Amino acid sequence: MPMNAPMTNNTEFISINRPILTPKQEQEKWLGETVQAVTEKAARMKKYIRQREFIEVMRSASQMLLELRIGMLAPQYYYELYVKVFDEMQYLEQYIEEEHNRGRSLEEMYEVVQHAGNIVPRLYLLITVGSVYVKSGEQPAIEILRDLVEMCKGVQHPTRGLFLRHFLLTMMKNKLPGDSNRVIANSLESDGGTVEDTAELILQNFREMNWLWIRIEARAPPKAVEAQSQVQRKKKDRRELCVLVGMNIVRLSQLEGVERQLYKSNILPRLLSIIVKYREPLAQQYLLEVIVQVFPDEFHLFTLNELLSILEDVSPGVDVCAILASLMERLGNYAVSLREGVAEVSGRKEEKLLQNMFEVFKTRLDAMLTASHVRDKSNHTLVSGTSSSGDGPQRPHYQLTPSLYVNSMTSLVSLTLKADPEAAVEHISTVFTAMAGQLVLPLNHAMVTMIERMIVHVIETLKDPSVVLGIRDMDVLTQNLPFLSRRAVALRLCTNIVRSASHRIGTLDLCARLFELLAPLVRDEPDAPLHHGAVYVGDAAEEFLEEQHLVSRVLHLLQCEDVSMQMKMLNGVRKLLGQGGPERIAVTLPTLVSLYIRLALRVAITAKTEGADVDAKTDGENNIKAVKRVSCHKPFQIIHSGDGKGILEMLAAEKPTESFYLYLTSANAADTCGLPDVAYELYTSAFQIYEENAADTREQIEMVSCLISSLYSLRNVPEESYELLATKVCQYSSKFVRKIDQSRVVSLCANLFWRSAFSEESHRRVLECLQRSLKIADHVQETQRLPLFVELLNQVLHYYATKAPGVTVNYISALIDLVQETTNSTHSMVTGSNSDDGLEVEEPCDGMEGENKNNGDYVNSEREVYTAARTFYRNTTHYIRSRQQVDERWKEIDV
Repeated sequence: MPMNAPMTNNTEFISINRPILTPKQEQEKWLGETVQAVTEKAARMKKYIRQREFIEVMRSASQMLLELRIGMLAPQYYYELYVKVFDEMQYLEQYIEEEHNRGRSLEEMYEVVQHAGNIVPRLYLLITVGSVYVKSGEQPAIEILRDLVEMCKGVQHPTRGLFLRHFLLTMMKNKLPGDSNRVIANSLESDGGTVEDTAELILQNFREMNWLWIRIEARAPPKAVEAQSQVQRKKKDRRELCVLVGMNIVRLSQLEGVERQLYKSNILPRLLSIIVKYREPLAQQYLLEVIVQVFPDEFHLFTLNELLSILEDVSPGVDVCAILASLMERLGNYAVSLREGVAEVSGRKEEKLLQNMFEVFKTRLDAMLTASHVRDKSNHTLVSGTSSSGDGPQRPHYQLTPSLYVNSMTSLVSLTLKADPEAAVEHISTVFTAMAGQLVLPLNHAMVTMIERMIVHVIETLKDPSVVLGIRDMDVLTQNLPFLSRRAVALRLCTNIVRSASHRIGTLDLCARLFELLAPLVRDEPDAPLHHGAVYVGDAAEEFLEEQHLVSRVLHLLQCEDVSMQMKMLNGVRKLLGQGGPERIAVTLPTLVSLYIRLALRVAITAKTEGADVDAKTDGENNIKAVKRVSCHKPFQIIHSGDGKGILEMLAAEKPTESFYLYLTSANAADTCGLPDVAYELYTSAFQIYEENAADTREQIEMVSCLISSLYSLRNVPEESYELLATKVCQYSSKFVRKIDQSRVVSLCANLFWRSAFSEESHRRVLECLQRSLKIADHVQETQRLPLFVELLNQVLHYYATKAPGVTVNYISALIDLVQETTNSTHSMVTGSNSDDGLEVEEPCDGMEGENKNNGDYVNSEREVYTAARTFYRNTTHYIRSRQQVDERWKEIDV
């Protein structure tokens, strides 16, 4: 509505020229104005101090202190005002001390300031003069402090009263009996009082401050509509003032001469009585935590029962678990310092108390839980109306619920790990059993996190997996956690086991417990998320693979001296891993195969060692061999059962290529163990996998090459069976698509028949393979023949050196002529010239390098192929000449 619009019905409008301030802005405005007033009045006081006008100094100081009577400031802003005033009062204290040194009587000054018109300035001035009076030592300090403590009762406004009494504590610091840095000018120690007197007066001050602190929230809000906001504001105000009240307890802890007995008989009972008397949760919570934090650990150890008993009587809103956690942490650290020699045990009683700490806490927590259950039943009975009593309403007690009980037990676990490592396993087992009995399913998130962290902490602290797995009911506790938490525990356990590789898992019971905990990693759990994205943080496939590799590393630590027990452990693990699904078994089963092979070899070596100790009797040797065959045969039956249930048979369905190589490894191990029939059967299975799954040419070459190498290392397979296997490999080598591949692999097959133990007929097959390789090489493209001929020449030289039948000088010479002829023809095709002058040939180098280059990825450039072959050939001729210098047989070769 425009300001110049006509007014009707005599309505009046009030225009607000300034914007409405927020509560924070109002507080800052009032604080600024008050601080400005303090600054101005303090300046006036300092002016009179310089002029040494005592009365004017006191008058201006009183006017400055009047600003502390403001009631509109919230505690945090009042604190800023108080700090400003406190700084200015230091000048006044210094002035009073100087006046006393100049001859002015402290008693006179003490009486003068009592004439201040308002009680707040009067008491601040009295405390300031009193602090100088105490420091001078002219009057007993305790009498002055007692007088001041009583007079402070005159200020009953909660905020003003708290800061006034805090001012008293601060000004009297280091000036009272028992203060460590006490300095007095004129010592009247005999009349000054004792540390007990100081403690008594501080306790009185604490009681009054605690009551004032509680009253802040107890004051009724001005309006019912604003009740909720007022309550929240007052709680906030109280939290901001808690340090002022706690300072009394801190001062008590700093007094020298407060021995353990005085603390136990006088100070602690008085403190607990004051705290419990006013049943206010915030006060009880904070003050009990202060007691735990500021007094020495030794005091807590000797008063443990008193502290724990008071926790049963606190208000329902107090977080007893947090107090217990702080207390247990301090006592645990104290026990560690004693064990490490940082602190010393005072006597046998303290040693006994340290040993009994766990039982004291456990017994007290159990009693609190039982009492809570009894009160729950009693309350239920009263509510249901089955019982009535004329006693009136009962005072509410703290209820230790099962979840809070479990929370406290986690702290107890940390305590026992620090305080008594030798008995930790038994104590933790007791805790886990108690916790498992109190769990209320389903667990909330906080409970899950707490239990998970506790178990992980136990695993990381104890380190030795056999010790960790010896804890009773850890598996029961873990099974109640959700999948992600169980998985986290399993991963931490695996990591810890791998890091503690010096430890072994050597019993069937420990192995079973281990894999109960590792279940989330080795099989699909019913409650596992359907999508990997809900389980893994980063790349799901990569993290899953790392996880399974971790499990595989753990498998290697399953070691037992008893062979039969080792077999049972592996059999149990095999059943569990078999439930892991295709993705898991592809990673874990190869490791398991290696463990079975290791076990079989171990049995064979043991049997061989035992056989050496037995008298050389035929019957004894035969018995040992029979036992060895039976024992070694079992692992191979599990590796390959023949009915589709063996480990490699399961793996072949998912990873045929990997299982092929494992079949070869297993076959050679069986041969080493003296089981030729088993080795032959395993090779047969490997052949079947090759025939059914090897499709890629490169893969075929690698697999056949590995077959040749593996067969060549056999020692116990009969010649007839061996020849069947070798012949099969030769057939594979002849079926490659490319002639180049056929030639190379057929030449390698010659190695299969060059065995000293074999017949001459087998030896003659060496030359057959070489001739067949040469024949195949002669049918390849002309520009690709030279590398094959040079490689074959090297093969022939090898057999010539080992005196293979049929490999003669004439054969070598003919092959050299063929190489030279092919070199000339290939050179003209590659360069278009009949002369070698235009072709730069590398200097002779390591022949193996040239061979690797020819056997590697085939180069596209015919020129590069030719150059590499020429280099290889020149190295070969250098080798022949070097042999001619030391061996007469080689001189017949013309190079």
